[in-house]
Amino acid sequence: FNDGRRINLSLGRLGEKALEDLIVAIDVWGGGGDSFPELLEARTYLHGEGKTESLGYTELWEEELARRFGSTNFIPLEPGQKVRGGSLEVERQVAFGGMSAIYQVASLEDQKLHKMILKESVVPDDSNEELKAKAVELLTREAKLLASLDHPRIARVIDIFVEEGRHYLLIEQLKGQDLRRLVQEHGAQDEREVLDWALQIADIVAYLHGRNPPVIHKDLTPSNLITDDDGLISLIDFGAANLFLGTATGTIIGKQAYIAPEQLRGKARQSSDLYALGATLYFLLTGLDPEPISVNSPRSANSKISDSMDQLVTALTQMEPEDRPQAIEEVIEAILKMGGKRR
Repeated sequence: FNDGRRINLSLGRLGEKALEDLIVAIDVWGGGGDSFPELLEARTYLHGEGKTESLGYTELWEEELARRFGSTNFIPLEPGQKVRGGSLEVERQVAFGGMSAIYQVASLEDQKLHKMILKESVVPDDSNEELKAKAVELLTREAKLLASLDHPRIARVIDIFVEEGRHYLLIEQLKGQDLRRLVQEHGAQDEREVLDWALQIADIVAYLHGRNPPVIHKDLTPSNLITDDDGLISLIDFGAANLFLGTATGTIIGKQAYIAPEQLRGKARQSSDLYALGATLYFLLTGLDPEPISVNSPRSANSKISDSMDQLVTALTQMEPEDRPQAIEEVIEAILKMGGKRR
């Protein structure tokens, strides 16, 4: 507890589901439980006895990398360095951490592609060969999936390449301000504006979920959405492309407030994106990050919020997937009935 008090729990009395939920809760709110031998033993039990299905490969892979390579010295590229056979020059580091980094780069060959974003991921050379092969497979598969997307409001993948053991995604840089920074600078946004933004975001999600097979974004947050001078929303980052290494933007760490409970257990589904949409709307309407793994009511933090908007956000952030709207089309219909307009 925050006040320093301790309680004793008999972990042996907990079932696998309860034990898993406890570990996830400690990871989210308590900064992890690696300092407690009993919890490490519990993790080993869940992960080492073949009981890994409920946590999911992504979470296990991230945990394994953090455990094995937390001290690995990943050296990001410096401004002025060239990659892609000398055709790209790094202008600045946007962010980096773990075994990945994000840069702003410029093309030395094509002025039309002057400003772009380069996302870099590194698979440690000393990793287990099986894990390493799986990591490369995941990155390649997700990168190809992203490159196949064609939507005017989703940042386009320009190229995928590997150089000196480092994997890169070259992505167009869209102009605009991300919604997190917008709220930090100007406070909670007008409900009328948020309603129109909600419709735009829902339309983007509908495109992704309408793909064959459906694409689940898994990382829909205010930081990954930008608005331009005309109030048009674009999606600029794709958590699915960063499954196995964690990301410099903190796909898992720091974004728990926007991750659906089932996704934290490794069971992301289309409804998980709806939870993230609701959490994002809560932030825009209140200026506050939502409570992680909770049903969130924006009206409880901002009494000016209408009943219909409060009901929409509450419905989207229900704990159980079956209690949320069952498809993004239902959300779009609700927003249109509330008066949302496309731009």
